[in-house]
Amino acid sequence: SLSAACFLTCSQVNKSLQSISAGVSFDRLMAERLNLTGTKWLVTAAPGDFSFAGDAAEFSSVYGSNISWINATTPASRMRDTRVVFDALFPDATPVAVPTDAEKLARYRKSILDGAINQTTQLNNLMSAADKQKLDQFLTGLREVERSITTVAIQTPTACSPSANPGSTSTDFALFTRTMMDLHVLGLQCGRSQIATHYLDYEASERAGIGGATGNHHTVSHIADNPTGFPNQWRAITKWYADQLAYLLSKMKAAPSEIAGKSLLDVSVVVYGSDLHDDGIVGGVHGSTRLPIIVAGRGNGAIVPDRAISTVAPLANLYVSIAQKMGVPLTSFGDSTGPLAGF
Repeated sequence: SLSAACFLTCSQVNKSLQSISAGVSFDRLMAERLNLTGTKWLVTAAPGDFSFAGDAAEFSSVYGSNISWINATTPASRMRDTRVVFDALFPDATPVAVPTDAEKLARYRKSILDGAINQTTQLNNLMSAADKQKLDQFLTGLREVERSITTVAIQTPTACSPSANPGSTSTDFALFTRTMMDLHVLGLQCGRSQIATHYLDYEASERAGIGGATGNHHTVSHIADNPTGFPNQWRAITKWYADQLAYLLSKMKAAPSEIAGKSLLDVSVVVYGSDLHDDGIVGGVHGSTRLPIIVAGRGNGAIVPDRAISTVAPLANLYVSIAQKMGVPLTSFGDSTGPLAGF
């Protein structure tokens, strides 16, 4: 299945290894509508990448590696190192010998980008039409990085005092996940980001050892293939991810917001879910219907909690409703048919 690229775009992907196409993702659309730049829209993901196999091998692995998309042909740059995320959020927290060091670093980074753009421009006349399309997609992503660097360079320190840079935690998945959530909460609380997206792990992940399970995540998810050995492991994996959500929400609930008397969770909207379910058939495939989606937070009073809504409506309808409750007059998105009834 290729649902990862559809989870936030609610669009069909193009079946091709070269010509990728999905759609702008909801987080990106909201960032554009709210005029957020740089780390104000922060996209992070689990360490690594994903390569499709089997029936999905005819599709680009880009679809499984990205849930956030700048536009239909360009996935957003994912930060997959906690050290890098900290530096992006808090460039002023890094000690420098003299005030001009930060300026030198910004110029150095920009000179690398300028050099890359100049080189690709020189190659443009030597490329085929398909390669030119890929180059344009690459440059779009590169310009996004350039804009982020420019934005970071002009950020002014806030009253927030972040702790020390946690360093890279990529070799310990549990520590990485918790640290990344800590950084997202810190970024939101300090006003360094306003829309944050984290891809917990890649579609059809073969990561092993989650929640004490002996099998890898993807294999264990096909419970019908091994109804004796897989169910308990699947429950352990599912519980582990639910525990990470609980951890995030508890951190947000404990963090005060800029509005007196309200926590960060009170003024935020958190969407958590999976793009797949198990069809329960031996040797079967995962489906993209009947998805359990959790919405947490009160959206500064716009969201009514403690409800269960059972519906066959497109997931995009939920996004339309969230946008409207955030003050963005969105009437359609992806394959939506309107706002989500009862939300």
